[in-house]
Amino acid sequence: MRVVTLLIAATVDFQAHFQLPLVMFVNGTFGFEAALAGVAGLLLVNLLFVLTFVRDPHADPTLTRQPGALRQLVSTMVSFVK
Repeated sequence: MRVVTLLIAATVDFQAHFQLPLVMFVNGTFGFEAALAGVAGLLLVNLLFVLTFVRDPHADPTLTRQPGALRQLVSTMVSFVK
């Protein structure tokens, strides 16, 4: 709760001093492409963090790889779309 209060106070203080609303405007296609690249970069960083550091504590370490599992997944997805 304290963090939320500090964030609200910082927002109000920022708006009071700079007379600006805290809204991001995208001006033209360059601004859109820049924002899109920024969001894509953040998503990539998030994905890399999850793949690197997040582990399932309940996963069974004795499981072996199944040959053709990816092919079976793709065929299941294709049959679902048909």
